[in-house]
Amino acid sequence: MNYSTNPKEINRMLGEKAEALCEHLLPNGKKEGNQWKAGSIQGEAGKSLSVDLNGGKGFNDFADEPKGNYIDLWMQTQSMDFKEAFDSAKKWLGVYEQQPVKSFSKPKASQAQKPIASKVETFITDRGLTKKTIQDFKITQDSVSVPANNGQWQNVEAIRFDYWQDNEVIHVKFKYFCKYDKKFKWWASAKTKRVLFGWHLIPNNYVESVVITEGEFDAMAYHQMGIHALSVPNGGGDEGKQDWIIYDYERLSRFDTIYISMDMDEVGFSAIKTLVDRLGIDRCKIVELPHKDANECLKKGATEQDFKRYLKDAKYQSIDEVKQLSDFKYEILEFMYDNQEHKGFETPWSNINEAWTVRPGELTLVNGINNHGKSEFANQIAVHLSLKLGLPTFIASMEHQPKKLGRNIIKQAIGTESNPSRLLTAKVIEQSEDKIFISNFDHTLKPEKVLEVINYVYRRFGVRFVVIDSLMKCGIDGDNYNQQKEFVNALFSLTRKFNLHILLVVHPRKGMDETKVPSKMDVAGSGDITNVVDNLFTVWRNKEREDAAHRQEARRKADPSFADKLNQALNAANPTPEQNRIKRDQEKIDNSSPVVAALQKDRENGREQKFALDYRKSQHVPFKSPNNRHYITLESVA
Repeated sequence: MNYSTNPKEINRMLGEKAEALCEHLLPNGKKEGNQWKAGSIQGEAGKSLSVDLNGGKGFNDFADEPKGNYIDLWMQTQSMDFKEAFDSAKKWLGVYEQQPVKSFSKPKASQAQKPIASKVETFITDRGLTKKTIQDFKITQDSVSVPANNGQWQNVEAIRFDYWQDNEVIHVKFKYFCKYDKKFKWWASAKTKRVLFGWHLIPNNYVESVVITEGEFDAMAYHQMGIHALSVPNGGGDEGKQDWIIYDYERLSRFDTIYISMDMDEVGFSAIKTLVDRLGIDRCKIVELPHKDANECLKKGATEQDFKRYLKDAKYQSIDEVKQLSDFKYEILEFMYDNQEHKGFETPWSNINEAWTVRPGELTLVNGINNHGKSEFANQIAVHLSLKLGLPTFIASMEHQPKKLGRNIIKQAIGTESNPSRLLTAKVIEQSEDKIFISNFDHTLKPEKVLEVINYVYRRFGVRFVVIDSLMKCGIDGDNYNQQKEFVNALFSLTRKFNLHILLVVHPRKGMDETKVPSKMDVAGSGDITNVVDNLFTVWRNKEREDAAHRQEARRKADPSFADKLNQALNAANPTPEQNRIKRDQEKIDNSSPVVAALQKDRENGREQKFALDYRKSQHVPFKSPNNRHYITLESVA
């Protein structure tokens, strides 16, 4: 596997291989139940040290009292600092970032480099930076050759900023005063490796977060406030200016959180998107400053508490494909009113709960013929889990605009076919905040993007239940069976990796007879799909029963004495043809279910079972035409 990741992810991966890890680090210990026992952190036989093999609690040494997570265990047993242990653990796991192969020049040695003169020191301290900060960053003074106004080169005195990595200067920048332009300018060493400024001040022990700034003086300002900070070498701007990432990406993988603190201007803003996209949207937080940059804040008198508040108030960058339902509150309200238009979690249905629950870490298919209610079935589970049980839920519907999807969700939450009051609708939307997240897609997505979005909603919002409606909208051709299998396998892996339950809506093969419940062999696409998943439901509307109910209702409206005729037809010894028709229609109504949810695969319990459901019987709302139907809450039928 060829990727880089952060300490939390590495610790989780070590926990998943806890037994193999213990055999590697503590070979003289032994397994006892869900624990690995050893004498101490030194690895001898005994029982004082205990390591959790379930991937959760790490280790505890009751004799010497050290304890910690799995990376800590690696540090203690191997006598390494955090950086050494982190890199070593990644290598053991097979997690690495392939480094680009490119040759660089070393900065030219300078005979003129010297401690900064008092005048230069005053220039820096006037920025609010202390002499200690200047010393920490090893700022010096040097003579450098720069372009002159006449096209020639000239030597000037400059402030020298050395970029250190592994106790070696690998890049240099100079700040000098240009007498022709009457302003300060920057110059940099040629053909050297451009990396982040300030690495030599980042300790090798565990550091949870770091700030990346647009300029060296900004990184120095954060450092002076006791905050670990690095500066980009090329200033703000997008992709071309941020080419340092390819060389420092692996080094940055050790941080759980990266604060992006660019200048508060257009150039700074353009850098933010590139940095977030490249370094990971789930771990980058954007810092908003009250002044142009961090050094300006320092000059204006900002304190250590102010700088810490800037970081505390930093926010993750949202992505357009995922929004909270509450983000569309006013659009939904306008659309609905102004336009008139391990045990698992329980489902909304008592009869299904007796046999099946929504178990974390599983993948479920919901199959059904068009307009038979499979989307309503899936969304009702999502609404129940989020609003009743408080489980963060993501509904990715590639066929509905947010306002239409929101309307359907609200009606299912309230249990009404007609529009509820505006106040009640607004209340449901408010209650959905941090519980229901919906898609903001305007097109069919590629399967890779769908997987990326699921990763994002899990890491960013802690989503535990996901609805994908539907497989045919995930950018996979209907006859590309290999790609279908790969995508479903990837979803399956995500359920295991993040302990999610994902519900994927699929369709049956073309030409299905609507009068028959589709079987698990009737799912369209690759036959391997149903083999991969944990569960399969088929949702089926009993059209014959519906038609019979419509005929009986028409007879009742046309004939006030129909109740008597119905009784006669049911009890006639020698019924007439019309009585036979009335009797058959009534038997279809009495002896069959309006909607059937058929559990056709349950990997956990190996059962198959059919459950009878009905659409909010107390409302007596008939099914509308396929092009203008608004299903309401499904209820159990005994």
